[in-house]
Formats: sequence, C-alpha cells, structure tokens
Amino acid sequence: MSGKRERKKKEETAAVRVLKISAVVIGAYLYSQVLTGLIDISSRSNISADFEAAADAVNMPEARPLIALEEAPRLSYDAFGNMYQKKYLNKETDILKDTQILSSSVEKGDKRESVFVVSQENDYSEIMTNEGNVGYVRTSALTDNLEYIFDEADMTKYAKANTFVRRAPFIDGEEAGKLSLNTKLVIKGTNDMQFWQTEYKGETVYVDKDDLMDKPKVIAPVQPKSSGGGYIGTWDGRKLTRSNGTIMGPSGKETYYNLRMNYVVELMHDAGFQGEYWVRSDGVKMFGDYVMVAADFSIRPKGTILPTSLGMGIVCDTGTFIYTNRYQIDIAVNW
Repeated sequence: MSGKRERKKKEETAAVRVLKISAVVIGAYLYSQVLTGLIDISSRSNISADFEAAADAVNMPEARPLIALEEAPRLSYDAFGNMYQKKYLNKETDILKDTQILSSSVEKGDKRESVFVVSQENDYSEIMTNEGNVGYVRTSALTDNLEYIFDEADMTKYAKANTFVRRAPFIDGEEAGKLSLNTKLVIKGTNDMQFWQTEYKGETVYVDKDDLMDKPKVIAPVQPKSSGGGYIGTWDGRKLTRSNGTIMGPSGKETYYNLRMNYVVELMHDAGFQGEYWVRSDGVKMFGDYVMVAADFSIRPKGTILPTSLGMGIVCDTGTFIYTNRYQIDIAVNW
C-alpha cells in the first residue's frame, strides 16, 4: 500500500508541475496580447480567460497598445492571476533542463534577454523564455535591471566639471563622490544605457556617460582686456586700501571684501582655471599671479583678466553689489 501511495503522490506532483508550466505559458500569451492591445484590461483588476477573439479585437476602432513596450511592467500574469517577475540574463548562459550538474540544455540564453521567473530553488531559478521553453539558470545570472548589465571595457575618459559618481547606475543613485574638471577615469563597463561602470577610491561606481570627455579640457588663457579705462599696465592713480575703501580704478569703481575663498578657488579649479591660492604681503588675495576679483558674470565672465589698482586681476567671484552697479568690481583682501 505504501508503494501505491508513493506512486500516486509522484503522479500528483507531476500533474501539478504540468499545470503550473501550462499556466505560465497561457499567462505569457495573455500578457503579449495586453502589450499589443488585443485585450482591454482598463476595467478589470485581473486578466482572465474571458476575452474577445483576436480577430474581433483587431477590427475594433482605434485598437492600440495600452502602454508602450518599453514602459511595460516587469511582471507577467498567468490565467489564474498569478504574477511572475520579469528579469534579464546578465550574461550568455545555457538554460538547463534541470538543476543537475550534467543537465542538458533546452535553449541558449543571450545576454540581456528577458525571461520570466517561475520559482527559485537554492542557487537556481526556474524560468520561462520568450520561446516558451521552461528551464533553469543560476540565480546569479539574473538581474532586475538592464542598467546593471555591462560589456567589459578598458578605456580612459576625463570628467567634466562637477561630475558625480554614484553607487547605483541611476540619476538618483547615492552619490559616492564629486569629481573636478579633467579627473581621469578608467571605464570598466559600458552599455546602451545612461551610466557606465568605473572605479572611485577602490569602489565600483557609476558615472553618467554624458559627463565624460575623451580628452582633458584645456582652458586657453583669457586675454587681458580693459573695462572702461583702457588701462593694462601699472596703475599710477589712487589705490584701494583699507582707508580708501572705495575708489575709481582702471576698470571702474573698486571696493573690497574679506571672506573665506576656499570654495571660490575650488569652483575655479572645477571650471578648468589652474592657479594657487595665496595672500600677498599687503593682504591682497591672489589666484596664481592675479588679484582675485568679484564682478558681474554677465559682463565679465569668470576667468576674465582685467586691470585693477592693485595689479592685474582675474574674475573669480560675484556678489549682490552687481544689482546696484553692474560695472563695479570687488577685490578680495584680508583686511
């Protein structure tokens, strides 16, 4: 009697498996009909077997897909309303008949091919392919997102100013760091998506490919130009001092200010201007060989070289003073 019960149990198990696989195939068919607009599910909470014939649906006026294919949810429903997750193969792999070591292959799965996960057993997932075959692959060969599938690469790129590297290949991925202009990156993985794979401080991260350059950006020196006074040489008029806090210099009205310049210098470097920050013996703050100047960027863009009463200056900063006098300049000092 025990032998008969055991055979009956195995037969029931096999029958359940056949029903399960059949349900998945039917579900995939229904799902494909939804994507092609042959079934209207706008008034139904589940897909059921009660649907119009395909020929009738085609003849319906303005029959069209309910959603774009690329926007389709990564889910499939079977005839009983069961839901299966859509995943992608992250590499070319054999889809096996079972989970045995010497199992035969039922199909060759291509990298980035979409499949539907039926169940998971230990290190293996049971899947259904687009060809309707059901088999097994290692769970590690599956991913939820195409963004995580990369083709191996080894190329050097350079970051644009203020480029972020992220811990996930999405625009809202957690920031791992901010790169300055011309930061060198070695790209380890590419794909047709927006983010590529690289390394940052020993960590695998992702960077927007639109923020990369093939060559470092070279900022040509800005040619000295006058701004109203026509003066480029040594100034022999009144000079800006702590006691003479407002004067008319070679480029117009001059005033001074005393603030920390670390962030201003960082922004200059990010924009591609190379210079060392230091303070002259008379208290004037310098960027390389130039006096640091704040001005209206719409008239004198960042990096503009212009004469001041304290020497040749470079526009590094701006301020609220531009709303009362757009031609005024503010010189950075430690007074």
